[in-house]
Amino acid sequence: MSSSYSQLLKDIQIGVEEGEDPIREFLRTEFGIKTKNVGKDKVGWDLEVSGVDKNYIKHLKKKTTTSKLQKDFINKFGKTFEIKRDKVSDRTGNFFYEVWSNIKAHNPGCIASSKADVLVIVRKKEFLFIKKNFFMSWVTYNLYHNSELSCSWKKKTCRRVQNVKMKNSPVSPHVRGILIPIKDIKQEACIAVFKR
Repeated sequence: MSSSYSQLLKDIQIGVEEGEDPIREFLRTEFGIKTKNVGKDKVGWDLEVSGVDKNYIKHLKKKTTTSKLQKDFINKFGKTFEIKRDKVSDRTGNFFYEVWSNIKAHNPGCIASSKADVLVIVRKKEFLFIKKNFFMSWVTYNLYHNSELSCSWKKKTCRRVQNVKMKNSPVSPHVRGILIPIKDIKQEACIAVFKR
């Protein structure tokens, strides 16, 4: 087994243990929503709403049905989730937005290729919930339209997207992306931020 393949398997395991598992537990305890991990089925997302925890409903002060609870949750947050555990943002305050998962093979980053409704950025002290399609258009707009935000991302005088300097991932030189400050994501793109 090559070292890059073994690193990929290790990264996937870390993603499940430090990203998907905490989000599954959070959704169950905070909202009574059960999810299933579907990442191995390669359907285009990591977690999917699979039902309601009936024990959660028993402890609610206001009466509701399982179907209403699930429908209200899906209307607000969506049904499918792409989970990103971002340790770099804990240290630097920047989210690594993966533009290319393999630039040599022309494979787009996982967020662009995901079919999930919601992107969840898992940080050490918080969860950021973001509508994925809005996030994609927000990033694209800022990169291509010389917005004030994009100028700060580029850290130069803006002159169109050619000035965007993609960075190599420390994991692989074939993974490329841009750094986006978490504070900008929170102010402009989040539908909810939850403390851990």
